[in-house]
Amino acid sequence: MDNSFPLGSAGIVPVRTGNLLLGIRSNQPSVLDEFRRVLGPSIVELPSGVVVPPNISVRLGESEGRVRSVPYVYRRGGLALRAGSVGHAVRATLGLLATFEPRSDQVRPLRARALIGANGAALVSELFGPSFDTKVRQLARHGLELVPGAPVFVDSASLELVIAAPTLPIDEAALGELNLRFPLARGEVGLGARRVPIRAMVAFSMGEPSASPAQRLAQIFPIAVGPETTPDGDTLQLLASLLERTDVSLVHDYDIDAVIAAVRAVS
Repeated sequence: MDNSFPLGSAGIVPVRTGNLLLGIRSNQPSVLDEFRRVLGPSIVELPSGVVVPPNISVRLGESEGRVRSVPYVYRRGGLALRAGSVGHAVRATLGLLATFEPRSDQVRPLRARALIGANGAALVSELFGPSFDTKVRQLARHGLELVPGAPVFVDSASLELVIAAPTLPIDEAALGELNLRFPLARGEVGLGARRVPIRAMVAFSMGEPSASPAQRLAQIFPIAVGPETTPDGDTLQLLASLLERTDVSLVHDYDIDAVIAAVRAVS
């Protein structure tokens, strides 16, 4: 348990989306107030003593002089985004809430980060995820948007990245006021539903590209399932389809600039 987050119902905003009851946590009351204004129509009043476990957490440090505090957004236990502002964190959370909603069997979750360029999307090994979150401005200069969080969702038939719009009721006036105070940053993924063709994958590998389909599949395996997940047959088939129809780059070290260059070349 991260002790920097408050415990109890005072530190969690419970919201309902569809049939799901989800909790949003923060260590700063001012951040929770932002969520209460924007998500007012979706907030659920719980009986005294009942606490919803946090699905999304926003951690905000203290500002020191001219050093502005950076909000970190977590989806369950994983870092989803190093946000540029509190408004960015709130908007990212709205999008992340949609990732908990049920999807068709055709739309599969993959343990990867997604970058969107002018010509399509690239899936990147989650191993590089935290490094991307410190490079948001650099990504924006290259015309790349970083989709908050992992997993990402892929249509196994069309091989498109699927970004769902939030379906829970939102106070549009409060969201508009938030956007005025914290304008959308360049490179920030918006809240609309989108489908983006996947053009490339970038994975970490110590080996050179192989002509063997089985070995090539093994090299991109971590891009989809993470270090502790056993994939099912449908996920393996999706990986094989992506391998056949996208450009694959293997990066041999953790040079995040080399990864960005690989993504720019194909997306």
